[in-house]
Amino acid sequence: MCVIISQKEAFTLKEKNSNDGKIPKICERVAEIRNFEKISQKAFGEKINLSQSQIASYEKGYRIPTDRAIDDICRVYKVNKEWLTDGVGKKFIDPLSGLDLDPEIEEMAKLYLKLTPNKREHIKKLMQKSLDSE
Repeated sequence: MCVIISQKEAFTLKEKNSNDGKIPKICERVAEIRNFEKISQKAFGEKINLSQSQIASYEKGYRIPTDRAIDDICRVYKVNKEWLTDGVGKKFIDPLSGLDLDPEIEEMAKLYLKLTPNKREHIKKLMQKSLDSE
């Protein structure tokens, strides 16, 4: 359970879209993103100019992330803001959204984005080799 601690009192964080407890609280979603990235609280915070203790306080529910922190998490980690704040929609932003791509190119791009950096480099070399041999 996420608890907000203020100077006067502690109270339970109630979100707009609680969905009978099925949707995790924002503190749990921050932790979910960090765990998905497989990085420490310190590393997660460094990418968005926050300290490890700030990330810990968000994840434990002692503090609500500021609007700036929410915007930075969404921008840096490509997270859907509506999902992060309210638990609605897809977790991640589609990196190809807004681009007018041929369906075949879009599928190739999605496959490419799933590759590890080493495999991406290998694919680039194969493509360049193919172009050079023409």
